[in-house]
Amino acid sequence: MNHDLFFQAANTGALGRDRVPEVWSVSQVNALARKLLEGSLPLIWVAGEVSGFKRYAAGHCFFTLKDKGAQLSCVMWREAARSLPAEPPEGMAVHALGYLSIYERAGRFQFVVRELTAKGEGLWRLAFERLRAKLEAEGLLDPARKREIPSHPACVGVITSPEGAAVRDIISSRSSAAAHPGPTYWSTLHGCRATKRPALSLTLCSMPAGRPVPRSS
Repeated sequence: MNHDLFFQAANTGALGRDRVPEVWSVSQVNALARKLLEGSLPLIWVAGEVSGFKRYAAGHCFFTLKDKGAQLSCVMWREAARSLPAEPPEGMAVHALGYLSIYERAGRFQFVVRELTAKGEGLWRLAFERLRAKLEAEGLLDPARKREIPSHPACVGVITSPEGAAVRDIISSRSSAAAHPGPTYWSTLHGCRATKRPALSLTLCSMPAGRPVPRSS
């Protein structure tokens, strides 16, 4: 045990005492070790292969980064994990940005990941391929389902964000291309609601006149 490090941390208030105690409790050791790790080392990038990736119901993700000589336990808390377009498969080579810490209750050394990226298109490409496979399995990409776009549509609706830079050009072009401009639905296109709002707007745009309007969730 490096008594110099522990003495310095103790005297800066890590243990809430004026001096280093003669006998340390397990909780004191783990709390101080965590404070030392998190306070003395910067954010770093770590390269390795993913193993045992698992996302729990609460949204937190746990996995291991490995190379030929060692392995590192990792955790990605819910807020950071929301940015993942897809869960990395077993053995995928990734770069992880985060900081070293200790899970005090178990005394386990771990790497807290804030960002996870893969080489090239990586996780975004993986998410796209998984979605495409899902839609193909449901028959939604079957060419037989496709319809020709009329050269002179009777009505053209627009779903877009009111803050979009090109929104006026879109509405103007729509007005000159169709006999009846059709409705315009404002929708969130970024952030956590960017999936539900456009889907609701598309449903509204497709509904015949006089049908009841579904509620937004």
